[in-house]
Amino acid sequence: MIYGYDVKTLNEFGLKELREICFSTSPATLRELADFLTKSADELESVTNPNWHRHISSEIRQQLGCDVVVGTTPDSPTIA
Repeated sequence: MIYGYDVKTLNEFGLKELREICFSTSPATLRELADFLTKSADELESVTNPNWHRHISSEIRQQLGCDVVVGTTPDSPTIA
């Protein structure tokens, strides 16, 4: 499970800016999450689509109890 403490709501859909997150999961799932983040970061370095994003696999999503999404932001240094 992923827990967090919010700072503020960012949009009408309830998206939150978080000041802290906590992972409560097995070492194996934590390693899978770290691998997903590393691979996403590698891919993000060469992305040119401002709407690029990746969701974690359904298996890890089920283990964590939530989705994890990595995506670009409007001020990403890789987006020209």
